[in-house]
Amino acid sequence: MLDKILKIFAVSLLSLFIMRAQCMDDANITVENSNNNLLGFHFVFRNIVLEDAMKISSMAKQNGYTHIVTLVTDGVELNNAPWKLSKKYVNRSEFKEWISYTKSLGLEIIPELKLLTHQEKFLQDYHPQFLYNDVTYNPNSEVYSEIVFPLINELIELLEPKALHIGHDEAAGHSKYSKNKWLGDDQKIIPADLFVQDVIRLHDYLKSKNIKTWIWGDMLISQKEFPKMLKKHLHGNLFGYGKPLRDQLPRDLVVCDWHYWDEQIDFPTVKTLKSEGFNVIGTTWESEDTTNNFTDYALKNGALGMISSSWFYIQNGDWDTVEKIMKESSAIYYEKRK
Repeated sequence: MLDKILKIFAVSLLSLFIMRAQCMDDANITVENSNNNLLGFHFVFRNIVLEDAMKISSMAKQNGYTHIVTLVTDGVELNNAPWKLSKKYVNRSEFKEWISYTKSLGLEIIPELKLLTHQEKFLQDYHPQFLYNDVTYNPNSEVYSEIVFPLINELIELLEPKALHIGHDEAAGHSKYSKNKWLGDDQKIIPADLFVQDVIRLHDYLKSKNIKTWIWGDMLISQKEFPKMLKKHLHGNLFGYGKPLRDQLPRDLVVCDWHYWDEQIDFPTVKTLKSEGFNVIGTTWESEDTTNNFTDYALKNGALGMISSSWFYIQNGDWDTVEKIMKESSAIYYEKRK
């Protein structure tokens, strides 16, 4: 295993200068000489092995990224993890090797945990005593002391992160489709006041450890408030969500405002969130047109930077699409930074 890692490192050093120069030449800008704050690459740590994780970090560095944002889930073996491991995973020792390697490249790691929502990826089916509905945990349960805080503490020890992403996207039941997919007939979306309660509790815990809180933004924005944006990405439409929810949240949250398929030029969610005191990071996926328009708007309106997401492509082994997303998003970002 050590030989493989050394080979990866050697190849990375050689290709780093070549590919990074090509990427920066395309954008006619260098990382060191730009005013760049943040260009993150997001991936799911699931169903991959150590070599895959090393490859992701190497590719990100080669393409001018500054941050790795990784959803830590059942592809990582941890002492306090609540999940059952996927078929392919990295053990705790390998995870530490990946952390060391990634940091040696100068990349900052921001871990994400699927907290509150999407519990099919966190608690899975193994801790029903903590659930509010099938895929949302109950903030009034003992989930914090028994699972959430011990796992956060372990990640802090391993990563020493400056921020932790708490997820909170796509609360089950936010739409008819979501309810039919995730919830039983007698189940409802978690009330907005419990959503707020959970965010504040996590935020305060992380702040006590001098760690910033990042959060997905879709439950904070509504279709009524932003009628000219793509509706499918605006999930804060039910009672208490959207602006009423935002009004109760700490203003030092970093909102990761994701829009994947919009065709319009303007993305006023960024300007609104900024005007209310939040820091914002734009997040895109695989649409080149959306990435181009959103990056341009976000950077012109005070976003901290951009995140390129890959979601299921890495765990599905589709490295061609991953490389395409990385290169296109990076080139667009540095072009817009001119």
